[in-house]
Amino acid sequence: MRKIALIGHSHAVCILDALADWREPLALNQGQLNENYTEAFRGWFTVNTGGRMFPLNTYPEFAAFAGARICALNMATFNGRLAEVSRVVDGQVHFEVSEFLSSFIRQVADVDVVISVMCGHEHSPFGLVANMPEYDFTPFDSPPAGQPVDRLYIDSILHEMSLSVAAPLACIRGAMPAAKILHVMPPPPLFDPSQASVLEVFAESVKECGLVRPGLRRKWHRAYIDRLKSQLAPLRVDIVEPDQALVCDDGFLKPEFAEGLSHGNRQYGRVMASRIAEAIAGQE
Repeated sequence: MRKIALIGHSHAVCILDALADWREPLALNQGQLNENYTEAFRGWFTVNTGGRMFPLNTYPEFAAFAGARICALNMATFNGRLAEVSRVVDGQVHFEVSEFLSSFIRQVADVDVVISVMCGHEHSPFGLVANMPEYDFTPFDSPPAGQPVDRLYIDSILHEMSLSVAAPLACIRGAMPAAKILHVMPPPPLFDPSQASVLEVFAESVKECGLVRPGLRRKWHRAYIDRLKSQLAPLRVDIVEPDQALVCDDGFLKPEFAEGLSHGNRQYGRVMASRIAEAIAGQE
């Protein structure tokens, strides 16, 4: 049986919910509930786990993940950059690596597969909250809406966003050249955020500024995904995107798979867990 490790921020919650009853080892179920989040995130902002990892005792249908070592990057435990580019010398990129990521790499040095569900919200301040005048970028809406913004500027922003994932995965790849690495992309936005039960960390900003138009929210999400894919390709990281069964024909998340404003729910996680299992099996 393959040895598997998973490291993830909040988008990992729905996948873990699908795989196992996983909160007790971290005592998250004893933590407080943030009023802007659903019960799925109880303890996420209040319980410091110390970064301890634990083996997953999976439900029978997901036995392929049994024993997977889990590193949950909840907000009360780690809220910062896992790795950053420190300098580039003669084309060689050097990284400043957090002790948290270094510890993870040491603990999973013998695994066959690393599943990343890291980050995924970097584009949200632009792609959710209408805190600036109406604007557009390529590919333009028809007709264009608001002030056109140079795509070079948008791409420079997307580059910095993508490094939140690409930098730590580059460090993992450097330490584990033979491992199979997968990165799970975040769910697309809801077309109608009023369908969301809670507005999460964006509650105050949305109340003050409102939401950007649906097309721009979808565009930021797609641009983020595409930029991250290009960053991860040289690292030999396989991408797992949301299954088409979870997405409407127009590219938005089906509301029945949403957990709050920007996350998938347990049913979403079940579909994605199956996709991940297929991706792993397909590499054998």
